[in-house]
Amino acid sequence: MRCADLALVLAVIAPACTGEVRSVDEVLSLCDVVPLGRRLADPELREPVQDAACADEALVLRFGEPIAFERLDLPPTSRLGFELGGVRGAEERLSVVLRARLAGGREARVESELALDEGGGVVRFEQALAFDERVLSLELTLASPVRADGSAVLLRPRVTWSGTIPVSDTPRRQVLFVTLDTLRADHLGCYGAVDVETPALDSLAAGGVRFEDAVTAANVTNPSHASMFTGLHVKDHGVHNNQQRFDVAIPTLPRVLAREGFRTAGFAGVSFFGADGSNLGRLFDVFEDCSIHEQRRAEDVNADVVPWLNAHADEDFFAWVHYFDAHWPYVPPEPWGTAPPAIEHTGVFDADRLEPLKRLYRGEVGYLDHQLGVLLEHLRRLGIFEQALIVVVADHGESLGEHGIPFAHHGLFDATVKVPLIVKPSGGRERGGVVSGAVSTVDLFPTVLDLLGIESGAAVRGRSLRGAIETALESGSAVVEPRPAYVEHTHRQAVAVRTASYKLVLGRIDREYLPTFAIRAGELELYARADDPRELLDVSVEEGATTTALRALLDEFLSESFGHTASEITDDDYVEALRKIGYGE
Repeated sequence: MRCADLALVLAVIAPACTGEVRSVDEVLSLCDVVPLGRRLADPELREPVQDAACADEALVLRFGEPIAFERLDLPPTSRLGFELGGVRGAEERLSVVLRARLAGGREARVESELALDEGGGVVRFEQALAFDERVLSLELTLASPVRADGSAVLLRPRVTWSGTIPVSDTPRRQVLFVTLDTLRADHLGCYGAVDVETPALDSLAAGGVRFEDAVTAANVTNPSHASMFTGLHVKDHGVHNNQQRFDVAIPTLPRVLAREGFRTAGFAGVSFFGADGSNLGRLFDVFEDCSIHEQRRAEDVNADVVPWLNAHADEDFFAWVHYFDAHWPYVPPEPWGTAPPAIEHTGVFDADRLEPLKRLYRGEVGYLDHQLGVLLEHLRRLGIFEQALIVVVADHGESLGEHGIPFAHHGLFDATVKVPLIVKPSGGRERGGVVSGAVSTVDLFPTVLDLLGIESGAAVRGRSLRGAIETALESGSAVVEPRPAYVEHTHRQAVAVRTASYKLVLGRIDREYLPTFAIRAGELELYARADDPRELLDVSVEEGATTTALRALLDEFLSESFGHTASEITDDDYVEALRKIGYGE
């Protein structure tokens, strides 16, 4: 939270406020109030923490050298927290010295000890400031009792505190739109998983509407999100991969809602949504991502979301929250995982190496479910959970060894394209419902607007699912009208049409991804979904009439589009950042 936002939120605690109030938790990133030059800049220290925090959430500290956080105005009950990694030059423990300048002009000092991890891992630290006046500035010094030289990396330094804000009697239109990157539907308890615990998502589904058969429009992040926000297929909006920049002139969900008076904000767990990347971040009034770093944890995303929600809890808003944790590399924190095995993603994994990584993937799912639960609980504390429209969906799934594809989302098999979709409309209900029948993520744009009672006038490919949602909530179940679902492969490499009974996949170019998986131009694969849910047997020859009919649907689908184009991103740093997390042509 920036200082101006901080002052705004604290102002509503004033005694002039009347009526019911609600408690809130505030989080201030101390990286917002420290000079840029003091952030992570030492190339020798970057490697130990590159997966732990974004560059703007890490600070290098030399032992004995203080670092100051100015322009603060913190309640006396605030708590300082951070994680420590990349420690060099210390043995068993460090001294943590805090000097504070208080509102009355006094200075105060607190000193404590921090025991280090013998294995060199990240160590958490939390300290109550416990001063009797507001804190205007803090000075932090790390010291090693054994050696005077050395350094450490301070990760996610923050101050937290509690406060209150008034409750408005005016009904608000509030939307929380959560996208879970790389999350398979079959890894949630509400979709039948038994080897991973997802209580937050299961509870949301129990009180909302779960779609049994939701299909993504694309098997990669940027194109998939562009389709969700526009209601268009990839062939229409033109974003075919993660190295293309979205045309922000296309009507989008956040822009339509902004014109209706909604506050809009986006909070992403990966770097390539910003103005230097795909441009999707430019669709929002406020957008927070990972700056120049590749990815960040869900808890760090929440640290940005919570103060924004506090500041806008009594306004109409559309908040997009994106969690990237289930994406490779799988490094769930304790207690959801352990240190990952030292395995390079070569694309070749035997059974003994598959299972440990699959456990880590499940750990990431459990962790992000926990963090989503933290966010939903905050909505409850704000008193806006029941009135909010909440949408939770994955942009695509992940292959975990099926079809010779380990830990990637190549191909158009259901492991990659079938996604969880849960919608909780505004209003509290005792029970939820289930919708069967195929739906697509291009349906989300018209559905959200219809549930809000807003007409956009934009031409879209998707259909509103409001009727099915209302029927499911009323009777416990609903069935959508059958309609083919189309899925496009990154880089235009393949396309598929999926019906209730079959899926036909058409290869469009020759591309060998792995020794065990390739796409061939002109090749057709037909899978009888009811008899072969794992899509192991190609019956395109045996069922020639079905193949011909579905091929005609694909040809018609590809024959026309809305004609939007996307510009290519050629920046070397951006391309390298994509390569580090497994993206490349």
